[in-house]
Amino acid sequence: GKKNVTKGVKVTVEENSTTIELNIGVEYGVKIPEVVLQVQENVKKTVESMTGLNVNSVNVFVQNIIVPTTVNQEITAE
Repeated sequence: GKKNVTKGVKVTVEENSTTIELNIGVEYGVKIPEVVLQVQENVKKTVESMTGLNVNSVNVFVQNIIVPTTVNQEITAE
C-alpha cells in the first residue's frame, strides 16, 4: 500500500509566520543533533522558496530510532 506522506507533519500558518512540526525516525548510529539541524534548515529554506511564506520555526521530534537487523543481532548477542 501507499504510505500517508502527511503523517507526522503539522503546519500552522498565522498572519506573519509559519510553524512546522515534523515527527521523524532516524537510523541507529547517526548523530541526531546534526540530522535534526539539517532537516530544520532544509525544510525552512525549501518551504520559504516554494511558498513565499516566512517560516518562524521548524520543530523536529525524533519519534523512532530504526535499528538495522545486523546491528540488532549484535546488540542482543552481547
